[in-house]
Amino acid sequence: MLLAGFILLAPMGIKAQDSQTFLLKNGQKIIGTVIAEEDSGKVLLVSSSFGELRIRKSDLVKEKVLVYLKSGEIIEGSLLDKNDSSLEILSSLGQFRIDMDKVERLKFPDSPESREAGVISQDEAQRWFYGEEQLIDIFFDPTGYILEKNQLYFSGLSWGYGMTDNLMLTSKWSGYIFGDINARFKYQVLYTRNLDEEYAAAIGVHFHLRGTPSKFVYRLDSYDNDYYQWESVGDIDSDSPWAEFFTAYTISTLNSDERGRSDYTFGASITTFKGEDLMPRAYFAYTNDIRRNLKFLAELYWDPYYASFFTREIATEKNSTSLGIDFGFIYAFNEKFRMGIHYNQPWLVLYYKL
Repeated sequence: MLLAGFILLAPMGIKAQDSQTFLLKNGQKIIGTVIAEEDSGKVLLVSSSFGELRIRKSDLVKEKVLVYLKSGEIIEGSLLDKNDSSLEILSSLGQFRIDMDKVERLKFPDSPESREAGVISQDEAQRWFYGEEQLIDIFFDPTGYILEKNQLYFSGLSWGYGMTDNLMLTSKWSGYIFGDINARFKYQVLYTRNLDEEYAAAIGVHFHLRGTPSKFVYRLDSYDNDYYQWESVGDIDSDSPWAEFFTAYTISTLNSDERGRSDYTFGASITTFKGEDLMPRAYFAYTNDIRRNLKFLAELYWDPYYASFFTREIATEKNSTSLGIDFGFIYAFNEKFRMGIHYNQPWLVLYYKL
């Protein structure tokens, strides 16, 4: 794979003689051009504003990185420099500058804990472009992302499977207890990205054979006509099928300090249920990588048919604005196990990816 990537370097815009930035373990930063390699390739002869310098490769910051090119090739090496137009890689095949428009994504395979003593860790070295988790949902609302093909996950309420590169299936297994066989299909209609920006859009539908949606209406109490209260739409023993149709658009941007990403999701849904008007919902969600394994999530939603636990149990008057908020955190214990907490019910979320 690496050899094939090397063969393709010339037509892909990789240049070996441009000015480069060298980060040293002692914190120094040198900008110059490689003139030659000495001592069997262990030393770089660099022309800089200070004159000609000899830099031992062992003194360079070794931030191991996998560069995934849009052509499908993968290059492994040490990331020496990155700017808006290109990045600098030192690999076993030599030192190269790669045009950013040829790069699909970067991945850092080594965790900070596994790095050698004296080498700047990923957190300390100011660059980590992707967190551990890419969210397919913000709480219960979809994003533009989907599961990877053949990826499987289980949570305390649902399960999901990546069927193809563009289609995924999820289902709330908790509804099976009440005979609600349900399937949520999500199709990604758009996905484009480079290192600095990503755009993803999806549409989908969630079919239910029976049961009720998590929707509420403010009605007169059936036993006391002088008292209003929030009531669940439908009946727990409902045999009527119902569905939710949704769409979501996500923009992901690299943070200015190149430490993780910020995602912005705009979405809307419509729920249909026998005997009720169409029930719309619109939302805007924001997430940010605080650390590689920790995300902050916040959501603002408009939904005249949703009442939070606190609204249903405490409030005595209808919320006239129909606006609500939710916020929380997702923590990745490892590559497979995640835990989340948030303001609204069910408050705690656990899920496992295979």
